Amino acid sequence: MEKKQLLGLFICSLLLWTYGNGLLPLLPVYAKKLGAESDAIGYYMSSIYIAIALSTLTAGWLSDRLQNRKRLLWVAGAMIIPASLVLSQLPSFGALVVLTAFIWFLGGMGLTLISILAGIFAKESERGKVFGTPWH
Repeated sequence: MEKKQLLGLFICSLLLWTYGNGLLPLLPVYAKKLGAESDAIGYYMSSIYIAIALSTLTAGWLSDRLQNRKRLLWVAGAMIIPASLVLSQLPSFGALVVLTAFIWFLGGMGLTLISILAGIFAKESERGKVFGTPWH
């Protein structure tokens, strides 16, 4: 794999990871602001991880079906931006749950597509080592 490709994939992955980990601690605060109880916040947080699991399956299916992985990655990344801008302005807890699940779904798609692209761009002897474990 060329260093330019690896750097691009790493930067995309780092941006998604940093965004998700930066936003994650704020989500219960937003939920509390909208009147959610502790148990509802727990279910809310669980729902975003279900969205990530579903996005992995969807990204793999779309990747195989459409064969245009870079475009899918750009679309998923671009859709996260406006959705995030609306996040703190939502009027209800239900809307927060739906929008957050959508954002995490897009982020999960992005991370899955990055892994798929890393596998495709890697030479056969490098597969499993690029964004994988170093002891393969």
